[in-house]
Amino acid sequence: VQSHSTGKMLGIPVAFGGVAANVILMLMLLLENRFAPLQESGVTLVFLGVLFGVLFSVYLIYLQAFVIEAFCIWCLAHEVLYGVLLLLAGWRLREIFRLDAS
Repeated sequence: VQSHSTGKMLGIPVAFGGVAANVILMLMLLLENRFAPLQESGVTLVFLGVLFGVLFSVYLIYLQAFVIEAFCIWCLAHEVLYGVLLLLAGWRLREIFRLDAS
């Protein structure tokens, strides 16, 4: 899967993009209570980042199934984890909106 022509975007391996996205999301979560812009909108930004990751994962699953015709077990595990993260990020976002409505 990684050696297929779709394994790179702009000459950069897709896996590096995934690692970079994970690092950015981790930093956002770690700095959420310490950095003013993240205090105001960190929950929403994390949700949007994870949503983008899930949508991109759907595209990657499509590529694996119909273009490459091979699956990467690590990629699939990462995509399942992003699905779980989307549920958790959505729950956090819902809680923020619930508190704002009170």
